[in-house]
Amino acid sequence: MRIKRIEVDGFKSYAQKQVIDGFDATFNAITGLNGSGKSNILDSICFVLGITNLTQVRATQLQDLVYKQGQAGVTKATVSITFDNTDDSNKPLGYDRYDEIVVRRQVIIGGRNTYTINGTAATNQRVADLFRSVGLNGDLQRLNFSEAAEQELENERLQLEREVGRLKDELQHFEARHPNLRFIYQDPRSGFDRNAVKGLVAKLIRMKEMRDALAVEIAAGVLSHREPPREIEA
Repeated sequence: MRIKRIEVDGFKSYAQKQVIDGFDATFNAITGLNGSGKSNILDSICFVLGITNLTQVRATQLQDLVYKQGQAGVTKATVSITFDNTDDSNKPLGYDRYDEIVVRRQVIIGGRNTYTINGTAATNQRVADLFRSVGLNGDLQRLNFSEAAEQELENERLQLEREVGRLKDELQHFEARHPNLRFIYQDPRSGFDRNAVKGLVAKLIRMKEMRDALAVEIAAGVLSHREPPREIEA
């Protein structure tokens, strides 16, 4: 049994109905800018799975999961998850004949909390038994998710982006100061097979004397022997 479709309506940052589908059977990733609601998608899954420790979804009571806690005219939060149930080796007990299972949970400001399974009202215990029979629960730790770890990775990504930008600037400044040191490889002819090249193609060397460096440049055709000597850095 795997997730096929998620519908959220009035849940946390999702004031209006949003549908998330197109899930892959083996791997899925949630991406987006900070504050775009990535964590709330995971929270919605845990909400349906029956999370008991609400602090793991940054809430103290169920009505905290309603968009702006009901202060913006939205009075209920609803999440429906459609599960693909075609895998005969992982079907929940009592649901063998269903190819899809839709579990819907709704919480209303004031404390009302309801579940349905395929449109039929269900108790919290029945839903818990359904998920437990296939090894699922709403514990974020079991899902290997940590908001702190997510933020740490985001900070690391931003730091790496800044470092890449700094290195690009350094490279541009270096190339501007030493235009003749740029190495640009071009195929000798159209359709050249690069896989046919074996061994070392080029090697950078350090010259101790400027006159030797000038001689190498002239031999390589970079300078004409008529050009005046110029200062270069070894």
